[in-house]
Amino acid sequence: MPTVEQLIERVRQNEDIARRLFEIEVQIMNIGHCSDFFDQLLSLVAEKFTIEHVWVSLTDSLVNDHILRTIGGDKKEDKNPALHVLGTMDFLQATQSSREPVLVNKGFNRYRCLIPKPIYADLGSMAVLPLVVDGKIIGSLNLGASSAERYDPSKDSFFLKQLAVKASISLAGVSIREKISFLATRDPLTLLRNRRELEESLERELSRSRRHHDPLALVFIDCDDFKLVNDTYGHDCGDMYLKFVSDKL
Repeated sequence: MPTVEQLIERVRQNEDIARRLFEIEVQIMNIGHCSDFFDQLLSLVAEKFTIEHVWVSLTDSLVNDHILRTIGGDKKEDKNPALHVLGTMDFLQATQSSREPVLVNKGFNRYRCLIPKPIYADLGSMAVLPLVVDGKIIGSLNLGASSAERYDPSKDSFFLKQLAVKASISLAGVSIREKISFLATRDPLTLLRNRRELEESLERELSRSRRHHDPLALVFIDCDDFKLVNDTYGHDCGDMYLKFVSDKL
């Protein structure tokens, strides 16, 4: 049975962990962009808790479409090991769709799809913290250590769950704010910048051009006989035509 001194020390340690979690939450809750959010979250978690490896695994589901587009996620090639994108089914099978933190210190092969290749060989233990947005698991915040004891499955995961919840709630807020801002300046069909954004950008660029005496060119592109496409093949085909042009641009 622990002594009074040991209990007091444990309370102090818990208070310190809670304080650091609160500091992380304060700094990430009002970030405006998903890419900034992940950079800040990973940096803070690594710094506040002295963690060797911190990374995010995101599924390639439609729910994550906006986030992946924002951060430039690429399933085929992990350009940034700290942001790892993988198939939704692979993720759910590896984690068994758990909404609770998963602690692992052996049998890493099962979780191989979650782990960036550069750090796989260095892991002695890891914690997989589910990220849940709008009631759906969209990925995980992962903590890794070379020590097998740090994330031993027998350890209590209460504070890890708190971190997962705080990260999930903050990410949901950032995603909504960024999505609203994105839709306000984009054409809903092509996702190209709309007239409002054009006018603001043009005014800004004209001002910069005058200030620095730099030349500025404005190019207009016309889709020849576009009405003929709509009239002949229908508006659905016309929409596909516009999407194709926007993709090429």
